[in-house]
Amino acid sequence: MAASSAAVCVLTPNGRRQTVKVSPNTPLLQVLEDVCKKHGFNPDEHGLK
Repeated sequence: MAASSAAVCVLTPNGRRQTVKVSPNTPLLQVLEDVCKKHGFNPDEHGLK
């Protein structure tokens, strides 16, 4: 059985797009934290919509 994976594209507050690989079990909060960490943002001050 092959693992299913996908990617989501997040538009950051500075106008950049960040593609994040996700699995069916990846929480959205983890996606937010990963993108914020990479771009130097505080995840508590941002959200996904």
